[in-house]
Amino acid sequence: MSRTIERVRHDGATDAAEVPLGGELFKSGVRRELKDFPFQAPLTVRLLFVVDLALGAAYGVSHLVAKPGSLLRMFLDLDGERNLPTWYSSIQLFLIAFCFARLAKRHVVWLHRVPWPAVLMSAGFCFLSLDEFSQIHEGIGHFYLDRMVIGADRSESTLGVTGVWPFILGPILLLGLILMARVIHGLVKAAWVTTLLFMAGAVLFVGSAAGVGLLANVVPPDMKHVQILFEEVGEMMGATLMLWASLRVLVRERRAARKARLQAKAAQYVPTEH
Repeated sequence: MSRTIERVRHDGATDAAEVPLGGELFKSGVRRELKDFPFQAPLTVRLLFVVDLALGAAYGVSHLVAKPGSLLRMFLDLDGERNLPTWYSSIQLFLIAFCFARLAKRHVVWLHRVPWPAVLMSAGFCFLSLDEFSQIHEGIGHFYLDRMVIGADRSESTLGVTGVWPFILGPILLLGLILMARVIHGLVKAAWVTTLLFMAGAVLFVGSAAGVGLLANVVPPDMKHVQILFEEVGEMMGATLMLWASLRVLVRERRAARKARLQAKAAQYVPTEH
């Protein structure tokens, strides 16, 4: 679907041009973005995907070879605190925050204005990074949400393991991440692929944390480690997808800035007559 408009050329003449609309606008935007910036994961992202899977595999092996309560099992426990998987997940989310902080700095330096959406996104991921390490959402869920909805003791409830936080904080987090994806599309024009990549990571991240996490209330005890494996590895891979999208945003912005600087230098050059 397209619309015909009248266009004025640089010589003053007019001609007709077809402007894509709807689905065609989306397709043309995707084609243009992939032409300028191919959909290929950089080495850093590929290594992070390998680490995601390696930590999941190490968790599974530790359950087979190590005794419960052993140092190795606690160090590799995906459901534990202050251990290798927790530090890694926290660093992942901090790197996303760092990407948007760099984006905000570039806007301040190049455009002389503060991009508050990028600043808020950086602050949001800083909070998620801190939460991964300090378990803030679980504290809020247990001490406030559970007491309001279930009562002081949730052990007799059908949500005895997780509480109600996945139903309340999960949708809020997903909505916030989707709004962040919309912000990316506004900051980087025609970034359809990058926006969808970020949204896919957000859905996987929240779906694993809240959706797969809810299964902890119903899975038998001997299958709990399988549920934890899918939940935590899904979260890590979702964070890696969002980091990949954030890196694409930085690279596109850097290329756009370089192009703008070259155009500005070319405009300043005035040939002299001899």
